[in-house]
Amino acid sequence: MQTNRAVSAQPAAVGPTPGLPAAPVNGLQLQRLTQAIRGLTGEQLTWASGYLAGLAVGRPALAAAPVAAAGTARLTILYASQTGNARSVAEALGRQAAARQLAHRVVSVADFRPRDLAKEQFVLLVISTQGEGEPPEAALELHRVLFGQGAPTLTGLGYGVFGSLVPELHINSCYK
Repeated sequence: MQTNRAVSAQPAAVGPTPGLPAAPVNGLQLQRLTQAIRGLTGEQLTWASGYLAGLAVGRPALAAAPVAAAGTARLTILYASQTGNARSVAEALGRQAAARQLAHRVVSVADFRPRDLAKEQFVLLVISTQGEGEPPEAALELHRVLFGQGAPTLTGLGYGVFGSLVPELHINSCYK
């Protein structure tokens, strides 16, 4: 039987241990690794172990992710809300993007042309549903375009969706 109980990750000693080979990482690397896994469940640790082993087999070193040149990529944060909840979340995401020096804009779906989605590279869509999960009035056109005849092809679009931002409902999110 598998449990999801958090496993305590205590720092291990770096250096020669009788009967064991020396750790192939230095003290700072071990400290960072220990910090990264702190609080993970046994299942999560097993997944991370396989992930890291796959990286080791697939390539000798993990290269830093390429950073887009200034002005070449922009995050568009779209929001639609009846009550303002989604707007607040979108603005908070915009502040986080600014703190990370990411080019971004925060736009109401009402002020965005849905057909322009195909021109975007990265979009976060924040929508507070209303009633029985219907899109807010401002999002009806976007919903019609995305789910109607002749919906745009959005290959290459990186996106994230936050919805059902009502405390009584669970938050659904997906990303690509």
